[in-house]
Amino acid sequence: MRTIRELAKEALDCQNASNLSGLAHTFSRVVTDLREIARAEGWESTEKINTHPIVIVWVCKLANLATADGSDTDIHNAFRCVEDIACIEKPIVTIHRW
Repeated sequence: MRTIRELAKEALDCQNASNLSGLAHTFSRVVTDLREIARAEGWESTEKINTHPIVIVWVCKLANLATADGSDTDIHNAFRCVEDIACIEKPIVTIHRW
């Protein structure tokens, strides 16, 4: 398990990354380590983990890589595309390009 200081440094270091898949895998381990620290220190809760500054910095980077500009339009278009793909009543003709 990494220390809170190591997790904070890693959150800052990841801001230059460009591989969303690699970041997502690492983020999972970060949240696991943060939860273990929280449990050991007596402040564990889903809300506290979800809103911890280390988590927010990571999520902002992941969101940045996943959207062209992070606008509401990008997010709305992504939801529409996923809803279309998930709809079993419609044939999937093409995958939307961003």
